[in-house]
Amino acid sequence: MSTLSPASSEAVRAAQGIEFWRTACPALTLSSTYRPPPPATDLDEAELEGLARDLGEQGYFITRELIQASARAELLGLVDQVVARGLNPTWAMIFDSFWDTFARLGSLLEHLLGEDYRYVTGDYVFIVENTDQAAGWGKHRDLQFRRSMSRNGHPLIMSFWVALTDATPLNSCLYALPFSRDPNYPDNIKELAVPHVEDVQCMAVQAGQVIGLSHALLHWGSRSSSRGKTRRVSFVFDAQRGDFDCFHEVLLDPKQSLSFEQRAAYVAHVVLWLRRNNVRFNAFDQALAESLVARYGSTIGLRDRFHEVYVAGKGEPLAARYALSEATAPAGGLTPPTTGQDAAAVP
Repeated sequence: MSTLSPASSEAVRAAQGIEFWRTACPALTLSSTYRPPPPATDLDEAELEGLARDLGEQGYFITRELIQASARAELLGLVDQVVARGLNPTWAMIFDSFWDTFARLGSLLEHLLGEDYRYVTGDYVFIVENTDQAAGWGKHRDLQFRRSMSRNGHPLIMSFWVALTDATPLNSCLYALPFSRDPNYPDNIKELAVPHVEDVQCMAVQAGQVIGLSHALLHWGSRSSSRGKTRRVSFVFDAQRGDFDCFHEVLLDPKQSLSFEQRAAYVAHVVLWLRRNNVRFNAFDQALAESLVARYGSTIGLRDRFHEVYVAGKGEPLAARYALSEATAPAGGLTPPTTGQDAAAVP
């Protein structure tokens, strides 16, 4: 399978069409119009309540295996085929298989974020090789302002991190400073210090397990090693409550049908959003993302402001506006953002 030339405008044009992707991964489904299946997780009420309690008290939870081996194998094969074309693995999220996995977790998302939850900017596919040089992302909080939480500390936006392979200390897993041990939570979450390393929690998981993360949680991916039995492959997608303003750039209704053009624009806008947040992409990934947003961005509600911020590099993202308004708000006067004019939502 040939890779793509970064300088080829013809290749960029070809990749704007659905047949390019169908040819790249012929054994996998890429629908012209994707219709989400009903939620399929079998978590009972006691499990859901336990996960919600862990999320509120510690800032994260870990489920049992929810993504079965057959689904994982399909996703891994898809990721490898996309990478073999010279593309970032995150482009695999255009295909139905990833959206089926999001939908499969719907009952969990509804329990945590309400029945009207929405997908929101923030997806990514991780491949961390089992070498001594590879590592996950460094220490961070996804959002460093309190408006990402309700007054009782429950997240209004969160990440769902899905392991497609085992993730261990030897091939890079997540680590976190739980809320209960974080002296800077919730009043000083711009601070990333870990005062006592013994308070850190290891979040090693087996393939198929899901980690739920509050955006206020201090966490990071560890360094891998040649002693790891396999590479670490995982993906993350973000969701938020639907009755609050968009924390990033786009809101998608998980129950609506999505055209190829909408899914392509969604993944493309995520690539540009990640680039703005210092994630590296090759020249072809960037050119393709810019072209897809220019051609199909209106199908997911992207406005001229997105191009100005994420392509031209002018102005600030929505999240930066919230952070600034919080920094200048009077003490005790904060309220989470409610519906407003900046949220780009698909009708």
